Amino acid sequence: MNEADPGQIAHYVAAGAFALAFLFGAVGNKTNFCTMGAVSDWVNMGDTGRLRAWLFAITVALLGVLLLEGAGKLALPVDTFPPYRTGNFAWLRYVLGGAIFGVGMTLASGCGNKTLIRVGSGNMKSAVVLLVAAVCAYLMIWTDVYRLAFDSWIGRTVVHLETYGMRSQALGDVLAGLLGGDGARYGTVAGWILSAAIGAYAFASRDFRSSRDNMLGGAAVGLAVVAGWYVTGGPSGVVCGCGTGTFASKVGGGGLPKAPHIRLNSPFSESNTMMRLLP
Repeated sequence: MNEADPGQIAHYVAAGAFALAFLFGAVGNKTNFCTMGAVSDWVNMGDTGRLRAWLFAITVALLGVLLLEGAGKLALPVDTFPPYRTGNFAWLRYVLGGAIFGVGMTLASGCGNKTLIRVGSGNMKSAVVLLVAAVCAYLMIWTDVYRLAFDSWIGRTVVHLETYGMRSQALGDVLAGLLGGDGARYGTVAGWILSAAIGAYAFASRDFRSSRDNMLGGAAVGLAVVAGWYVTGGPSGVVCGCGTGTFASKVGGGGLPKAPHIRLNSPFSESNTMMRLLP
């Protein structure tokens, strides 16, 4: 492989992401890891086993990203695609999107990863769910559906954090804007504190500690998230622009469809010029 060719590197990165997705699905199928199942078990039966597995996955993912960023092996600027760390805090979009997703996964009898697992086992209901979800995602991202149906009223509620001295909505940058100081340092400290607190809660249950499936599921999913971030935001990911919208054109070999709600930036840009979040 010619390391100077971003387009070819992009194909290797895409293959790595596919391999991680395959492992993620295998572990999810083996351990019955499922977001909706975790909430359902907790609400209906008072069983927090899968919920703690989900929280353990968050702990592993947080720790992994903290270590990679601390070692300089991961670049997560504000101009990723989607823009996770943009300075535009679209709180209503998050609340509404989360609520719609929650209702949707309940009606679909599973979250996204469970739907994919069931499709692989031949479940026709999940196949229909996957098809509809894919079509709706395409319409929301690459057409004017979001602008016409949502942006006119949701856009008015977006909080532009830059006006308050906050570079982005990353927790460290928010704390730096409120208290002054180094946002990166605040983010690291807050990340370690949150990881410790969430991990302590997950391991507080003897039932969770004695469940091999829950432990394996949480650890594997968390590590898959870390590996995914490294593949797309690590050295190779930065070269090919895999964290930005330019990646789609490099892998597909064609032009990237025009997105009405986002300005695509170079992965090497230091400025935050995102004007709106994707839904």
